[in-house]
Amino acid sequence: MKFLFYRPLKITSEEAKILFWSDTHFGHKCEHWSNPLWSARGFKSIDEHDNSLIERWNSVSTEQTTFFHLGDFIFGYDSFNRMNQIVNRLSFKHLYLMPGNHCSGWKQHFEKIPGNIWNLSNNKKIFFIPNYIECYINGQPIVMSHFPIASWNGQGKGSWMLHGHCHGNLENSEIGPLLYKTKTLDIGVEKYNFPASFKEIRAVFAQKPTLTYDHHNSNTQNPF
Repeated sequence: MKFLFYRPLKITSEEAKILFWSDTHFGHKCEHWSNPLWSARGFKSIDEHDNSLIERWNSVSTEQTTFFHLGDFIFGYDSFNRMNQIVNRLSFKHLYLMPGNHCSGWKQHFEKIPGNIWNLSNNKKIFFIPNYIECYINGQPIVMSHFPIASWNGQGKGSWMLHGHCHGNLENSEIGPLLYKTKTLDIGVEKYNFPASFKEIRAVFAQKPTLTYDHHNSNTQNPF
């Protein structure tokens, strides 16, 4: 999949069979934190947190689902073995998986597996992708990145920007009201309790104008 570095990924599927999520942080115990992430998310332990997120994932995802996870999938020094266990519990057909900034587990598997495709049982596949990717999904141009981008490729032509990393905090910052006027969406766990579908995201962006803060507008040649 070296082409990901110079041309967009193209996917066509039923809207309900395309899902997006980010920052699950499986196994992130954060024992030194005064309020661990799993506690801030309303759980009593890291095990309850992980099991609940797996249940939420599987409640909307099936063996026919194309799933995009935008980073920080798992956390901790024992992530390699636990990642094996978790991905085999999750339902999907194809999982496009970014490393994020917490890439334990992801990095070890990526370095061990030839190429960037991990073939699992039941015909499931994981595609290791970089922290930035351009896609056409059902004809809709989408830029996905673990980190939010204020000015992205194709923005003036109506492309979307999906990101994680911020855990819902960017929205309440000084730049949040400006950034989220554009077709930008934080799809992390704090903003979406369940993975978001293509249909759900399309409905959100249908209420937003095609707005850009740079010189690229609808007259600019679409770089995709």
